[in-house]
Amino acid sequence: MKTTLDIHDELLARARRHARETGRPLRAVVEEGLRRVLARPVPRSRYKLPDLRAGDPAAPDPLERFSWHELRETIYDDPGGDRGGDPGGDPGARWSPSTPIFWSMRTAAKRARVASPSNRMIGETDDFPDILERFVNRPHVVGGGVHDARIAAICVAHAVEALFTRDRDFSLFPELLTHDPFEAGRPFRDH
Repeated sequence: MKTTLDIHDELLARARRHARETGRPLRAVVEEGLRRVLARPVPRSRYKLPDLRAGDPAAPDPLERFSWHELRETIYDDPGGDRGGDPGGDPGARWSPSTPIFWSMRTAAKRARVASPSNRMIGETDDFPDILERFVNRPHVVGGGVHDARIAAICVAHAVEALFTRDRDFSLFPELLTHDPFEAGRPFRDH
């Protein structure tokens, strides 16, 4: 196959000199150099999550006495509500968003999101209401889909390149490219 390459003058002169000295054509010298470079393993850089621990690292973890189920229920289902109480077992205690442990968990999660060098906080813009109106007036955008429309409208208003989500309902908004984070490199759809 023939191709045209721009090669630095000094490098080309050295390659030609090497070809003459070894009695080989220049093409063979260039091909050998390419083979050697392509045979080397490509180093992969890895992103290391920043250490966002809060408080005294030597202190006992106050969350260890709770099961994952108890913590999840506390955070997502009914913190301090009618089913409230201490997930550690004291039915008389109130477990609420003002509880120091709950506050620490929410604060740590927020810090982790904000600290990522690739993240920035976004919200509603001046053109957000118009975008949202277009999205919620589409067929099949009902119930929880209205919340998805709000998220999609905020992303589109901020020209977000892609939304990483496992929620396929975002396919109702083709203006926003979505990726399933558990299926590497495979977008739900391409633009």
